[in-house]
Amino acid sequence: RYLLTGENVSLLHMFNLAANITNTNPPRFHLPLWLLEIYGWVSVFVAQITGKPPLISYPVCPIF
Repeated sequence: RYLLTGENVSLLHMFNLAANITNTNPPRFHLPLWLLEIYGWVSVFVAQITGKPPLISYPVCPIF
């Protein structure tokens, strides 16, 4: 969920709204968060080998 201007909306609703505003198609499929996290770790690992910036990074858990 994402808090957008005081209204609690789902990510699906937010993406559909953004697609409607930009006159584009909404995302066609859903990737589970765990898969994106694994891709983030792999992307950072490949970036360290190649010296190029990663496409996405792994999630960072803040320390309070």
